[in-house]
Amino acid sequence: VFFLVHLSISHHRRKEQLLELAALVKTCNKPIVVGGDFNIFFGIKELNDFLAATQLKSANHLNVFTFPSRKPRWELDFIFHSPEITVDRIEVLHSRLSDHLPLVCDFTITS
Repeated sequence: VFFLVHLSISHHRRKEQLLELAALVKTCNKPIVVGGDFNIFFGIKELNDFLAATQLKSANHLNVFTFPSRKPRWELDFIFHSPEITVDRIEVLHSRLSDHLPLVCDFTITS
């Protein structure tokens, strides 16, 4: 199951969206990938409750910055996955097609 998101710039609205997203993720009984622009300008700590509730892991284990594309200073874009998915490769591409750098992830579903 894939969820593609573009969360709000508003911190308050983003918190609401993360609660809604966590509820959706918890209803799934299949391997899950959640990816997109999370707009977490206050850092990864904004995602602590979401990750604890869903048990998802970040594919970007090196926490490579993705925004802005010209000189990245924030990690705003994520690919999260459920435990039955193994990340084979994650790469942040250097491109100026967007103000965000794209993430490419190869993975295997292990169960």
